[in-house]
Amino acid sequence: MTSGPSGARARRAGLAALAAAGISAALALAAGCASPGPSRSGDQAGPPPLRLDGLRLRVLLRMGPDGLRASAPGGLKLEAPDGTVLAELPATARAGLEARGGQIALNGEGLHASRAWVLPLRPGEAVRVEGRRYRGGLLLEALAGRLALVNVVGLEDYLRGVLPREVEARGPMEALEAQAVAARSFAVWELGRSAGKAWDLDDSSDSQVYGSREAERPATDRAVRETRGQVLAWKGRVARTYFHSNSGGATANAGEVWGSGAPTPPYLRGVDDPWSEGGPHYRWKWSVPLEEAGQRLRAAGLLKGGLRAVRPGARSWNGRWRTLVLVDDSGRTHKVGANAFREALGPDRLRSTHFSLADRDGILEFRGRGWGHGVGLSQEGAFAQARAGWDYRAILYFYYPGTTLATLRE
Repeated sequence: MTSGPSGARARRAGLAALAAAGISAALALAAGCASPGPSRSGDQAGPPPLRLDGLRLRVLLRMGPDGLRASAPGGLKLEAPDGTVLAELPATARAGLEARGGQIALNGEGLHASRAWVLPLRPGEAVRVEGRRYRGGLLLEALAGRLALVNVVGLEDYLRGVLPREVEARGPMEALEAQAVAARSFAVWELGRSAGKAWDLDDSSDSQVYGSREAERPATDRAVRETRGQVLAWKGRVARTYFHSNSGGATANAGEVWGSGAPTPPYLRGVDDPWSEGGPHYRWKWSVPLEEAGQRLRAAGLLKGGLRAVRPGARSWNGRWRTLVLVDDSGRTHKVGANAFREALGPDRLRSTHFSLADRDGILEFRGRGWGHGVGLSQEGAFAQARAGWDYRAILYFYYPGTTLATLRE
């Protein structure tokens, strides 16, 4: 178990070093500090590894104007980054926390501090926030009238909360281990670009879905443990390892999905993926009234006026739509990116951009394949590969071609 900072000196050092740790980790690997993990034919030997110990992630759990509730069996205290105790509360006391301007307030009283650790009065006890327990430390920060709750947690403990929220914990172990490496690589990549920010990731699908200690499961804990410190690397850098539920039969090019304009690295280019065919989310259908679709598209800023029709645009090599054409109630046309169209209508409803579309008396009927953006590892495809006897290395090399497995030094 990785604990949060303990003692005023450790907390001061931890706060000061958080962003710097992310920068140095990324630069060290970029400078060639990745070493190969368990090898497979075709792996290339690498230079010395990056250190794993000391890597801490700042995960945003909550950000908003409303207060939150915290408790611990033996009571809790709020401690400033310099070690000053701002408040102590027995177990029976109510701890209502909120932001007032740039300060934290406890039960309506300002504490004259913008940041504070939430700590148990009795060392070793778990602090509950909104009924949930988290590994590591909990840091409050008042930002322009909103209260941010950030979990400062070790990389490996973070993954214990990610895997059971991102993948079915009853899946085959080799697929769970592939997911652990992909999730770890993604987290380290994000850590390397978050300098100057108040957190590195959040707990939603915008980063990786992250649960509390209550979400942890023995099988996913084992997958994290057995791949400890392993990441995917490409050209000496940690790879940005996207993943999704089901590719629909072929993964997508990252550049076509998000249109960044930057060259897509080889490991994020699409590959044929027959392993995802027949998975639980391989085929889907959904319908929505044209009027409701227009409302959603207007709210997303993709359309002005009413929606008369949706017409074909450009397709990718794998059958996914790259663009679509919206026709408004004045007959004007608007070309939009297919991924933006999907996000506007709701990615849990319009499950992918690989679909056919029919307008039946003002009802848009979608029939599609796959679930998710389609970039990188297909979780259901990885499950099928693992059941066919593939190990986690082979799964990763299939979905991220050209990468190598690297290990962070303890």
